[in-house]
Amino acid sequence: MTSKLKSKLIAQLRIAPIHYLTIVVLVATLFIPKQVYNYEEMKALHLGYPVGFYVQDFSRYTPLFFPQEFNFGSPWEDPAVINIPYFILSYFIVYLLLLLLFRMLKIVMNYFLGKKDIQV
Repeated sequence: MTSKLKSKLIAQLRIAPIHYLTIVVLVATLFIPKQVYNYEEMKALHLGYPVGFYVQDFSRYTPLFFPQEFNFGSPWEDPAVINIPYFILSYFIVYLLLLLLFRMLKIVMNYFLGKKDIQV
């Protein structure tokens, strides 16, 4: 194995946890409640952040009053669709934000540990 290939492999292994964390964050955003102000909004509720990538139909419910809050429901009871382009867009936004956060954290940690040459 050449040193160039080794360094490339190590760089990929450093970034892999960020990909997993991005998926975890996106799945967690499905459980953030969204407010619905009328019956029409219940038919296509966009869940997930930063861009609503999971569309679920809650029209089987008949709430007594509005606004009402809904979050991720069972796909077997409430029909759902994953909007792939919005999911990819959300993935890249969250991934870039996490990457930026970890890079900034590395810079701050290097600064406080006394390392003057900051490599990102």
